[in-house]
Amino acid sequence: MIVALLSAGLVLSLRTQLEQRQLAETRYALEEAREALLGFAAVNGRLPCPAKGGGPGEGEEGERDSAGCTKGRGLLPWQSLGLRALDGWNHRLAYQMTPGFGVPGLASGAQRGLAAEGNVQIRDGAGRAQASAGAVAAAIWSLGANARFATSPDGAALRDEGASADEARNSPLSAPGVLIAKPEVARPGEEFDDQMIWISRYVLFGRMISSGRLP
Repeated sequence: MIVALLSAGLVLSLRTQLEQRQLAETRYALEEAREALLGFAAVNGRLPCPAKGGGPGEGEEGERDSAGCTKGRGLLPWQSLGLRALDGWNHRLAYQMTPGFGVPGLASGAQRGLAAEGNVQIRDGAGRAQASAGAVAAAIWSLGANARFATSPDGAALRDEGASADEARNSPLSAPGVLIAKPEVARPGEEFDDQMIWISRYVLFGRMISSGRLP
């Protein structure tokens, strides 16, 4: 009995350490992606579009036209950014941008984006805004340990059975819309463990002004 108790305690400790490491790796990957997006904008005068897909060779940014990116939500374009862009559970990072920020120079795109349909909106589970309307240029997130709606490095979309409504809102396969950022929830039917960060348009403008991309 004593050996069994000690073994159970050891397994629990190792599991806790693994979870902490995976969360730390995810936070690092998100922060790295955020800095890479700001750097990309400083060099190119715009944010990149979501990736073409999730499989090998599909990590370049997707199509653009004169109005900006033809797709506003998807996966982070890891090849265009030169990143692995995998969270602590080895799944692709998701990405959504506000329309207009894929336009070189961001001039007319940024102005239109302040009131444009499709602005990145981030809310908590109760529907409260996490940032003012028009304040977010882009968001990057991990689909968490439960991997619902996640994409593996080979491009396979993982299971979504039993996903909560809030997790479904964050599916990278959905059309651009409201994103959910809130603390982890473990209650059956309400599970939520997505990890998210975002880029303020004003941080983006500041980076581009300092790089000479904006006056």
